[in-house]
Amino acid sequence: MYVSAVFGGVSEDLYRAARRGQFVLITSPAILAELAQTLRNTFFAQEADITAYVKQIARTAVIVRPAGRLTILADDADNRVLECAVLGEADLVVSGDRHLLALKEYSGIPIVRPIDCLRTLGS
Repeated sequence: MYVSAVFGGVSEDLYRAARRGQFVLITSPAILAELAQTLRNTFFAQEADITAYVKQIARTAVIVRPAGRLTILADDADNRVLECAVLGEADLVVSGDRHLLALKEYSGIPIVRPIDCLRTLGS
């Protein structure tokens, strides 16, 4: 969701709702590092912009530090999301990632698309 929020649309609307306190974001150092790497290597964002965005998210979100590592899905980054959700006792995982969405839920935590989360919030 964080990468998509950079480019506007539903994910940006959700991020703004979190910044207004409509819900609590939960993230981890591993997720923030993956975000920075994706912005750097895929979208060729400027380092100053990456740093500012990651810091903004870190100020907005609750940051959890999982002690263990899950290996549920083939994509390591997806596993970091699941770890974060479990440790952070999340009510939902919000993602556009097809591998996460295919799970539908993990450890009792539903996995939903950003648009479905936004509809739930009534925004």
